Parts: sequence; C-alpha cells; structure tokens
Amino acid sequence: MPSRPQNPVLQVIAQSKDANARGDMFGGWLMGMMDLAGVIPISRAFNNDFATAAVNMMQFLRPVMIGGHVVIEADILRLGNTSVTTNINVYVAYSKDSDNYEKVATAEIVYVAISKVGQPTRLLPKEG
Repeated sequence: MPSRPQNPVLQVIAQSKDANARGDMFGGWLMGMMDLAGVIPISRAFNNDFATAAVNMMQFLRPVMIGGHVVIEADILRLGNTSVTTNINVYVAYSKDSDNYEKVATAEIVYVAISKVGQPTRLLPKEG
C-alpha cells in the first residue's frame, strides 16, 4: 500500500449523497473532484482565469466507497501558450488517520486561460 500522499491539493470525505446504490461514489462525482483539484496548482502559478478544455485521459482503477478519505494530488505536466495540462492522481484511505492510501484514479486534464470575455489568452505567470 502506498503511504500518505505527500503533496495533496484537495481532500474530501466521500459521502452517501454522492454514492450509488452499491455504496460507491458516482464516477461523475470523482471526475468533478479531479477537475477542481487540477486547476489548483495552475491558479497558484498563473494570474489567469481557467476553463477546462479537454480530458486527455481518465482512468478509474478502483471504486471509492462511502466514508473514504479521498486525497488528490495535481501537478503541472505541460505548458502551452494559452493552455496548461495537469497530471492528477487520486488516493483513498478508509481511516482518516491511516497512512495506507490506495491509488483509485488518475487523469490528465487540459485547462485554457480565458479572458474576461471568455476568449483564450496567453498565460500570465505570477511573479515571486
């Protein structure tokens, strides 16, 4: 079992309101969490607003059960002129104090920097 993820950007407890009749989380719920997490490292690095442009890859490895402590890591993978691609990994443990996390999903999501009127715009790195 992997140890506790080292650079989480988002953590959440899987709740029954987002689960199916089998007691595991809907894939759409997990996709939404990955989309939210993917933009966090980008917003730390750039002074832009972003929109999700594409999901290059998404893989569900194991179900996430109600009560799971979901930890998501996201890192910038590639930069373009107006776009940023992130690598996202999702882990879960079934005791919040546990160090036994299991990888349950992975994704590669592309975000595009957008202007105030919703048009693609150049990336504006934060200074400092």
